[in-house]
Amino acid sequence: MQILEKEKISALIQLGFAGCAKGQIFQARRLFEGLLCADSELVGAKIGLAFSYIVVDDFDKADQILDELLVSHSDDADVKAMKVFSLSLQKKSEEAKKLASSVDASQQSAYNLCQDALNLLDR
Repeated sequence: MQILEKEKISALIQLGFAGCAKGQIFQARRLFEGLLCADSELVGAKIGLAFSYIVVDDFDKADQILDELLVSHSDDADVKAMKVFSLSLQKKSEEAKKLASSVDASQQSAYNLCQDALNLLDR
């Protein structure tokens, strides 16, 4: 039985991402972890949890989460995009470019994140 409706879960995940962007890392991480306690298979919450580590430069932990997701969700454009973001911040340009090339432009938000992440390589 699902405790929360999909729309509410989505809103909470978005809230977690916003929290990370506003510097509320601890609170956002607890939110993502709480969602994962309710449903350990929530890909969006796992991506958010990885993001909460990326924003504090804990790339090892973020990449561990994202690599596990890539094994089980190899076609998920959002997972790939977050991994490209992580790789780009680490200046791992070849890996980032290769993975970004597998994200189709029809997956607009993921594709845009990949392009923005690749632009970070030039800084």
